[in-house]
Formats: sequence, structure tokens, C-alpha cells
Amino acid sequence: MVDDIRSDEFLLISKHRLVSHYQVKLLSCLQCISPEMLWDQESEGENCIGSIVLHIIAHVDRNTKRLSNPDTRFDQGIETHFPNEPMSKLELIARVTESFEALGAAIDQSHSKNHSMYDLYHLVEHTAYHSGQVIDRVQRRIGTRFQFVQQGLNEKALRQRIETELEVRKAKNTAT
Repeated sequence: MVDDIRSDEFLLISKHRLVSHYQVKLLSCLQCISPEMLWDQESEGENCIGSIVLHIIAHVDRNTKRLSNPDTRFDQGIETHFPNEPMSKLELIARVTESFEALGAAIDQSHSKNHSMYDLYHLVEHTAYHSGQVIDRVQRRIGTRFQFVQQGLNEKALRQRIETELEVRKAKNTAT
């Protein structure tokens, strides 16, 4: 019972960190830059912002599939998969939204024993790393700093959101 509660808490923390923080930050970045900046390489050999975002999406999509079907296996990793598939800014925004929302739904539908904590933790860490790259590049390109922490995308707000959701779930389980 305690393990299930801890597992549910881990799933919620992961979901909200990914969907309520990283997705929001990525979308904010994409909305602030020009379509040209999205696919422009600042220097030779460096991945453009759009390619990094597509890499994040590919990783999110793979993990969504694993959550939906834990037996899913992939032939190869995606460590070096940074596709340069120029698309409109609106299309990329839609793909980010679709991928992260599908992940959130898959996490909500997964059962404590139907996921690998290792895989999910890696996804959170991986997404954080590459989201940081995107944020840094966008801030540098547009010459301004995002104020995510001041806008409520911080640990205190995340903790409050999770604790509230856990209390609601606990109340529903007690009522049934």
C-alpha cells in the first residue's frame, strides 16, 4: 500500500514536471522566436532550436508508447537523433502540445506496476536538460530573460499542485 502511494506520487511529480513545467516553458520559447530562428544554426555543428525540440518530442513519444504498452521495445536509441525537418512554428507548437498531452494522459492511465521508474526518471532528466538548452538559446537570441520562477513555474507551486491532487485522489478512494 505504501509503495503504491509512493509510486502514484512519483508518477504525479513526473507528469507535472513534464507537462506543467517543461511543456509550458518550451511553448513559451517557441512563441517568442521567429520561424527563421527556429531552424537557424548559430554555429557549425550545433543543433538548431527546432531540432532539439524534435529530439525532445521523439523521446516523449517513445516513453508514451512504453507507458501504454510496457512490452514495447525499440531497435535503437535516439541519442544522436536531432532531426532537421523544418516545419512551421505553429506545426511544431502543435506537435509539442500533442506529445506532452499524450504523455500526461498515458501517465494518468498507467498503473503503478505498469511503468519503469527508471525510464520515467530518465525522461524527466533528459527533457529538463534539453529544455534548458532551448531556453538558453532562445533567451540569447531574443535578448531577454524568461521569468519562469516568478511566473509560478517553481518548486513551491509544483509541490502544492501535487499535494492537492494527491489529497483529491485520496478523498475519491476513501469515498468509494
